[in-house]
Amino acid sequence: MSRPGVATRAKPMDALENLFTGLSARVASADLHSMSVQAIDPSAGTVNCVHLADGKLVQLSGRIGREELAALRLALLTPLFDYCRDVVIDAGDVVAVDDEAVAVLVAAEEWATYAGARLLLSRAAPVLEQALADLDFANRIPRLTELGAQSPRPALVPVAD
Repeated sequence: MSRPGVATRAKPMDALENLFTGLSARVASADLHSMSVQAIDPSAGTVNCVHLADGKLVQLSGRIGREELAALRLALLTPLFDYCRDVVIDAGDVVAVDDEAVAVLVAAEEWATYAGARLLLSRAAPVLEQALADLDFANRIPRLTELGAQSPRPALVPVAD
């Protein structure tokens, strides 16, 4: 109930509805084919999964704990689509990680291998690297950088007749 001369606060759901209405109106008028918007709370964890033509990218950020386990399992432990050859995890923005989340990452590596794909860690925050080391899993998940560290392949050179 509003009183004259006294400011009233909008209900949280009304403010959210107004925000989405405004965004959808702007997106509709912009004539865009595809758009992705993500709001991140740095104190909470985020699991974001992007499917690509031949694999998927799983981005982890913030605090990866119990609240994020369901999303982490969904992103990493569900059956892979037909042409999925690589699952790449970007965990460079993780600020804290629980042992249970590390267990899901290790299980995901086994699951990907069993399904005929590769699971690779592209970036890992120091806190994740430490958790992997503490649990004796430091070398369990291959790193994307290790692929470039291999000796160069021999080049095919045409021979003149």
